[in-house]
Amino acid sequence: MLTRQSRNDVEAQGEQTIAQNDIESTEANFKSLLRKLAYFNRSTADALESEYESDKINRQYTLLKTKLDEAYDLIQTIQGLKLDSDESDEAIDQWTQERKLQVQPYENAVEKLDERLKHDESIRKEKARNDKLNEDSIIRDWMRQEEQEAENNKRI
Repeated sequence: MLTRQSRNDVEAQGEQTIAQNDIESTEANFKSLLRKLAYFNRSTADALESEYESDKINRQYTLLKTKLDEAYDLIQTIQGLKLDSDESDEAIDQWTQERKLQVQPYENAVEKLDERLKHDESIRKEKARNDKLNEDSIIRDWMRQEEQEAENNKRI
């Protein structure tokens, strides 16, 4: 026969087991996501080397950024689960630092892609500005030529 205390102990053990299973399951999801990030990141160098293919770079950026956001969401979820299971703050901080080191290469890749997108956008804007200035110059030259022809026609 179970006493009230032993019943409470069994329930507490069950809750700890469930919490541990939740942590392990979420950590497995995190490891799976790291594998996906590594796989998808293989295309980053190719995207960065491509010229005039902003769509390709943007797709790679969006893909990695989305997966990276998912990784940080999982890290926060696991932190919460660890807090709920009474792990020490120091142990959680250490675990978090280790996980952040694991995602750092992908963070760097996202930054490089973002820089490239911004660079390409500034080049596109500069080209558009130069095209506009060139177009304006052509129009002014044409107008001057028309004015000169009109002046010449008046003299005749």
